[in-house]
Amino acid sequence: MGVRLPLRAPTVSAKGGPASGGRLPASRRRASRVEAGYRGYQLLIERSMSDTEILNVMDEQGNVVHTVTREEAERDNHITPNAIIFIFTPKGEVWVQKRAKTKKHYPGIWDVSACGAILHNEKPEQSALREMDEEMGVACDLYFVEAFLNEFLGEDGSVRRRFSHLYIGVSDKIPQVNEEVEEFVAVPADELVQKIQQHPDEYVPSFLMELEKACAAARAIGLLHS
Repeated sequence: MGVRLPLRAPTVSAKGGPASGGRLPASRRRASRVEAGYRGYQLLIERSMSDTEILNVMDEQGNVVHTVTREEAERDNHITPNAIIFIFTPKGEVWVQKRAKTKKHYPGIWDVSACGAILHNEKPEQSALREMDEEMGVACDLYFVEAFLNEFLGEDGSVRRRFSHLYIGVSDKIPQVNEEVEEFVAVPADELVQKIQQHPDEYVPSFLMELEKACAAARAIGLLHS
């Protein structure tokens, strides 16, 4: 299951609005609008902070059913939306983060470049820019890859489901560690696939599948050449 877009030009600009260089399909043009200017983006973040504990509950097709608190979403194992971001270096390496040992879920193991819940009243592209800024301290244009139902095992062995919105981008900036992230490393994509296959317990459960989707999209638009 997935909703794909042509990957010819960045669909989300860190400076606001769809990035220059291409026109989005009409079905996504309105959904991919971000208020013009970086300050507009900052204001969107500030306004969203009052909604940090409210999430949308989705059905398997990605439709909003109702809203719940974050605690209710976890307790009742609802499908909730999230943004997943893979940032590549100009050399084709993938930035991965080691989650802080203080994190509630999957502490101390390797995760994608940035990832987080999409808040109630927040658009997916706003969430992607926010998570990239909060977790990496990086701002760059992003390409929307697809939205899909993402199923993986939780730490208690139960099946967890997210309606994931996958984005990719390229940046020459070095991410900064923070209270959520213990370490960042840049790893060649093919080498990273091998590492996950050899040591799956060192990575979040859905990492390999998400990485393969991101790398396929990156190759399709020339961000990744291997």
